[in-house]
Parts: sequence; structure tokens; C-alpha cells
Amino acid sequence: MTTMRIDRLGKRIFLSLVFLLFLSTVPNAAHAADSKEVLLPTVGDALVDVRSEDYDSLNENLRAYEKAWETTERNKDLEETEKQINNELETALKMSADSSVEHEALYEHIVNLARYTDEYVSAASEESEIDRAGMESLINDLSEIQSVVKDQNFAKARKLNEAFVSNWTALEKPIRETNLQAYGSIETKMSMVRVALNKDPVQVDQAVQSLEKLKVTIQDYLDGKTADSASTINTDSVTLTGLIGLLENVQSDIGREEYNKAATKMEKFIQQWPIVEGKVLTKSQTVYNETETTMTEVLTTLSSSQPDAASASKNIDTMIADLEPFTEQSKYSAWDAFFILFREGLEAILIIATLLAYLRRTDNEEQRVWVWSGLGLGLVLSGGLAIILTMMFAGLQSGTNREIIEGVTGLIAVVMMVTVGAWLHKQSNILAWNQYINQQLQKVMNRGAKWMLALVTFIAIFREGAETIIFYLGMAPSITVSQLLQGMGGALVLLIIIGFLLIKLSVRLPIRPFFLVASVLIYYIAIKFTGVSIHALQITNILPVHQIGSLPIIDFLGFYPTFETIIAQLILLLIVAFQFISKNNRKRQSKTKAAS
Repeated sequence: MTTMRIDRLGKRIFLSLVFLLFLSTVPNAAHAADSKEVLLPTVGDALVDVRSEDYDSLNENLRAYEKAWETTERNKDLEETEKQINNELETALKMSADSSVEHEALYEHIVNLARYTDEYVSAASEESEIDRAGMESLINDLSEIQSVVKDQNFAKARKLNEAFVSNWTALEKPIRETNLQAYGSIETKMSMVRVALNKDPVQVDQAVQSLEKLKVTIQDYLDGKTADSASTINTDSVTLTGLIGLLENVQSDIGREEYNKAATKMEKFIQQWPIVEGKVLTKSQTVYNETETTMTEVLTTLSSSQPDAASASKNIDTMIADLEPFTEQSKYSAWDAFFILFREGLEAILIIATLLAYLRRTDNEEQRVWVWSGLGLGLVLSGGLAIILTMMFAGLQSGTNREIIEGVTGLIAVVMMVTVGAWLHKQSNILAWNQYINQQLQKVMNRGAKWMLALVTFIAIFREGAETIIFYLGMAPSITVSQLLQGMGGALVLLIIIGFLLIKLSVRLPIRPFFLVASVLIYYIAIKFTGVSIHALQITNILPVHQIGSLPIIDFLGFYPTFETIIAQLILLLIVAFQFISKNNRKRQSKTKAAS
């Protein structure tokens, strides 16, 4: 196998890995394929058939779907969706057998069938992950603790509660991922139980009531009941910064000896903590564990008959100090914003300067208007694309959507950076660059179609503009507006100066250093994007988190101490090294051929 083929194979492997990683960000589809192996593929085939108007194959697939649906176990919680599937399937079967069927109407019913099937499979898959028997066992455990509390054997009750917490920890993950409101409500009630059992003295009635509320909350979850209005939270409005502010309010209440108010606010903190805990867990298992323990200790202290204000205040200070480092939302700096625009802009300027120089060298300066026209059109359409994408994503830049957008667009940007970086690496000598540009221009001039100068320029500029927009889209959720504007502003000023020197004063830019520096910059940004994007998907529980506790967070590299982020960045480094080695091998082979 030649070096060139190996290089192409390496790129394909990397793109395949990224594509598979992207598919893993849609967990419902993956779970659905595992739990209902026939329904979704079959209705997918039916969609293909109806689009191509292959009614014989469509009828076959609908019959296969009907057979699979009849053997699918029914779910009492999804009766409405089942009814919709039955209706759409029955209608589609009748219409597909009719030779005079109206295509658009049939297509609409197949689309509806596919949608309801996806809803059913996704919901059934989520529910199948929940260990209902285990959850019911937890309710029985709570009943036992209630009996022990009534017998006033508080030491045994506390031990049984510790066992309950361990059992809950083993079951909580799918609940947290599929129903954050219920998860937060259960966690809050568990904290109330711990508080009640650790009071001195223990108030039997209060402890029994706390246990009963926890039992009811778990049972309500199993019965599919929604959380009560008091516990319903707008998750988009909850931030780590806001919770730290809540802790500061608790501290103020303690200072005024308003312990009941402080305890109420602490309960609110515990209830909202699950919404932001992922941001802490993915960065520090230690801080996460300490916060989980300390918040209950504080509430226990504040709820006692004689609160220890000094102890509660000290614990609050510790929590604030531990959590504050994680409130920094700007994972990207002005330098990152600068590098992206500067690299893309410099490449665009270099293309324009080369085109104009070619026209000047061949006595075709009157054709420059086509180059400037292509430049203007490329900039206008790039700006339009930026506006469209901004409007499309404007409503999604909140809550978990924000993190998902950051993660997915970031990974797409990485794929683009790797392919662009490889191209830059190939052009990193003056001979290769001149050969590339001259080939493109010679084609245009030979055809005599001067307007194609505008087309060549437009394609070059629009490509750079589209890449820049995608890069900034992935960066936007994690950079402040001031940092973004500083970086873009600095890059624009420098680009204007360089453009003036190149185009107006005909100053020569050393091509090899430019491409080498540009390659280094693009690979650095790609490595950082990879880490930050994987981390964003971990925060939303789309990707798993396996902590490496001994390693630090390195923000400027997008380095987070988890196996997932490190492995992804190592794969990228291997691809970069592979590209470098392949290029050197090709260079040696070329020299050998030339010598012979």
C-alpha cells in the first residue's frame, strides 16, 4: 500500500470515528435500535419506498412492520402513541393497496407512522432502562426505616439510610438522564431524610414524615406522575453562578440569625443542584463529592433546635470557594477568536493577492473587476449565512441545548480543521502553492470566460467565510462577547494592514512560513475544540464521564481530566503526526525519483 493511500485511509478512519461519535450524541436512536430492532428500520424502508413510488415494495414493508408491531409488547403508559401508530398503519396499508392512491396523502401518513414509531421506541427504551423492581425495593427499604424510627432506634435507622443511599446511587443514572425534575425532587427529599435523622435530638414525627414524602415521590415517578408545582424548575434559568449567589444569601441569613430562612434557601439549593452538578462532576469528582456531603450537613445544622452558626458559615464559605472556579463560562479566549479569523482571513487575502498579481503579470489588469466582484459577493453571502445560522440557533442557546450545540458544531469544526490543515500542509512550499494557483488561473484564461475569475474568487472567499462561521458557531456558547469582539477586531486590523501591504505595495509574503504557522494554529485550535466539545457533551450526559482524578484542567488546551476527552485528543494528535510523516515520505520519494 502506497504512502498516499495510507494517508487517505488515515483520514477516512478519523472521519469515520468522528461520525460515529456524532451518532452517539443521539442516545434515543441508539437505544431504540437495541430495544426494537425491526420497527424503525422497516418504517425507514417504507419511507424510501414511498418517496420513489415503489408501491409493491412499500406494501411488503408495511406488512413486515404490521407483523413486527403485533408481536411488540404493549406499554400501558404509551397507549395514546400506540393508538396513533395503529391508525396510521391501518390507513397506510389501505392506501398502498389502492392503485389510484394520492401520493402526497400516502406520503404524509408514512411520515406520521415513522414519527409515532420513533416516539414510541424512544419512550419505551428510556423506560426499559429504569430498574422498576429496584425502585420498588427502595420504597420497601424506606418503610423498614420508618418502623425503626418509630421504635426510636436512630443509630440503626441511620445505617439503613446509608444502605438506601448506596442502592439509590446504583439506580439513579437513567432517571437523571431522562427526568431531571423527578431526579431533583427525589434527591431533595433524600436530603430532608438525612437532615431529620441527624438532628439532635431526632424528632420522630418529622423523620417519619420525611421518609413518607420520599416514598411518595419515588412512587409518583414510577406511576408516571409529574413533579408537584412547587418542585417544578425552569432548568434554563438555573446556573452555577446563581446557586453560588443563593449560598451567599444563606450566609447573610445566618449572619442575621434567621436560621429558618437560611434553611429554606438551602433546601432550594439542594433541589436545584442536580441541574448544574454535571458541570462540576466532569471537572472534579472531589469537589462534586464534597459538595454533595456538605450541603446536607449545612441543612442539618440550620434545621436543628440550636443551630451552630459558626460551623454552618464555615461550610458555606468552603462550598463557595470550591464552586467558584467552575463558574467561568468562557472556555475560549480572545486569542482563540483572533487565530481563527486571522488564519482564515490571511488565506483569503493571499488568494486575492495571487490572483491580482497573476493578472498584472499577464497584462490583464483590466480584468481585476471580476476578482473584486467575486470578493464582494463572497463576503455578502458569507454575512447572509452568518445571519441565517444565528437566527436558527438563537432560540436554542440555553440550557442543555447550548451545550449540545457547542459539542456537535465543535466536532464538525474539528473535521473541517483537520482536512484544511492537511491541505495547508501539502501547500507549505512556494513551488506547490504557485503550481496550484497557476493551474486554476490557466484554466480560466484558456476558456476565455473572464467571469470565471469572479467565480473562482467567490468560491475561495465563500469557503473561507463558511469555515469561519462554523468555527465561531462552535465557539460562541463558551466565549464572552467582549473576548470575541477583541479577538475579531485585532485580527481584522492586522488583516487590513497585511492586505494593504500585499495588494497595494506588492510586498511579498513568505509562503512557506505562512503555511507552517497556519498549520500549527489550526491544529492547536482543533485540539482545543476537541476537548471542549467532548466536555460539553459530557455535561449533558450524552457522553459518559470517566474521571482521572490526579490530572489538572488546562483551559488553554481544552484539556479535561477524563478518559473520553484525552483519548479523543490523542487520536487527533496521531492523525496530525501521521499527516506529517506521510508528507515527509512523499517528499523523500519525490527526491529519489528526481535523482534517478
